[in-house]
Amino acid sequence: MVGGGVAGLAAARRLAQAGRTVVLLEARPRLGGRVHTVLDQPTGHAVELGAEFLQGQPEALLEVIRSAGLTLQQIPEWHERAREGRRRDFPDVESLVDRLLACNPNRRDRPVANLIRQCTGKFQPDELEAITGYLEGFHAADLERFGTAALADNQTAEEQDAGHIARLAGGYGQVVQQLARSLKPELVQIHTNTVVTRLAWKRGSVEVDARTAEGEILRLQAAQAVLAVPLTTLKASRSEEGALLPDPAPAGWTEALAHLEMGAAQHIVLRFESAWWMEQGEPPPVFVHGRGEPVPVWWTGSPPEAPFLTGWAGGPQALRLAGQTVKQLIPLALGSAARIFGREVRELARELRAAYSHDWTSDPYARGAYSYGGVGAARARELLRRPVSGTLFLSGEALVDEGRNATVPGAFTSGIRSAEALLRT
Repeated sequence: MVGGGVAGLAAARRLAQAGRTVVLLEARPRLGGRVHTVLDQPTGHAVELGAEFLQGQPEALLEVIRSAGLTLQQIPEWHERAREGRRRDFPDVESLVDRLLACNPNRRDRPVANLIRQCTGKFQPDELEAITGYLEGFHAADLERFGTAALADNQTAEEQDAGHIARLAGGYGQVVQQLARSLKPELVQIHTNTVVTRLAWKRGSVEVDARTAEGEILRLQAAQAVLAVPLTTLKASRSEEGALLPDPAPAGWTEALAHLEMGAAQHIVLRFESAWWMEQGEPPPVFVHGRGEPVPVWWTGSPPEAPFLTGWAGGPQALRLAGQTVKQLIPLALGSAARIFGREVRELARELRAAYSHDWTSDPYARGAYSYGGVGAARARELLRRPVSGTLFLSGEALVDEGRNATVPGAFTSGIRSAEALLRT
């Protein structure tokens, strides 16, 4: 098992339940992949540096959550715009996206940006701005590469999940801990800080070289391998750290991977002395959108009076922030928050007590936040999900269809499906 994120852990859990022996190799010093929860030490508050929200009602994942006795905190999906502290309603972007997709009656799959250009005359300027900002930010997408068929699938899933958005009290990391605890140690060996540097295979046999943190090379052999890794790991060039290129390359993988994209997202979590955004007589803010800011979207924690505020940028705006340290992001974040909420930057700087961030775009084992589908994504996912000679099995959120990619439930489902496919062979 290459990869100890949610997909890899779900697959290892299912295989161990069936009595298979598994060696799980994870490049990072921790399990969880793009689920990364840290605790703010003075408060004990769970800070999410990766996945944060659970949307819809994914029964398989909810079963894990319930069995661990974890608590879900429901969140009102209330969006608004703000500038200099003046709050107003945010456009109904779901209906705007539906109108955009209706401009493509033959459902021809093409870049979303092309469809926006074609349909410009059907929208007011502020509506076009809202559509573009939403699609880039929410999907972390480059609209020149985002496919309209993939967007339509994501939109259907959004409509099905409407009204169901929650956080895990104590953080998503508890799901990772629960999955890891469920792995029988007599059947599952876990090696963290272990980077796979070579994977050679033929039907019925896989040989892996992996480098430990001490520089030791482990050579492992098995009958089958599950690759539960971000798609960027498979698309990276051989010389890049963390690249995983099966030798020989499975038929069709290179072409299929070209139709799937990894989105860019940057976010920073700030802890203040007090929740200065709470105003007497006003409903608490939940999701607040600015315009033209380096960090354009902000949301409050659970409960909103907790002194934590999260700033978010997605898509091309996030790429402009890639490579920045937390120290470099702080002034950009404070300036954006000050202009959106109508505060003085110096006031917010005096209130600031801590800042947290993780640069997923520059992370060599992620190279992005979460996936979105390019033109032709559906066929690409179908091909990549197929077992290769009963020997290689690919898993991860990027391969989930029905608009469920880019989610923790999608990763969990993909891991189980890969394990089931392996067991059938």
